[in-house]
Amino acid sequence: MFPDDWYETRPRWYDRKGNELALGEASELLAQQDYKRVAQAWLEGPSGWLWVSTVWLGLDHNMFKGAPLIFETMVFGVDIEGPDWEDLQMRRYHTEAEALQGHWEVVEAITEMGTHRLVDGSELAELLERGSTTEERLAEMRRLVEELGLPFPEAPPE
Repeated sequence: MFPDDWYETRPRWYDRKGNELALGEASELLAQQDYKRVAQAWLEGPSGWLWVSTVWLGLDHNMFKGAPLIFETMVFGVDIEGPDWEDLQMRRYHTEAEALQGHWEVVEAITEMGTHRLVDGSELAELLERGSTTEERLAEMRRLVEELGLPFPEAPPE
């Protein structure tokens, strides 16, 4: 079916446009948070927060013949009471256009269930500071988000 070395001989690293990369080039791009981040969304619901994150992986995650899978959307259930982030769903894509479309399809599917609503960054910070959580939980959530290398939304000026 496949030659014995087919996986070892195929290109492994790709940029966001699908062009092959050397490992060193991929490493430089992976260090750039703005390059890796395709889209993100926070959703609030009675059962807690969800974070939908879509990123460029760079490394081909397609273990079979076909186009490289270099983008991924994951949905995380965020427990702001502690450092538990549970991954609830994952989808992978070949192109950035597919990834963006897939990201917003996931967000739309979640909001259409009626259990969560999309919250923008400034609204997220405002909700957190308005009493949806304590200062300690806000600090913990900020720490967790920043550990992932993401910007934490700041509250709008008063």
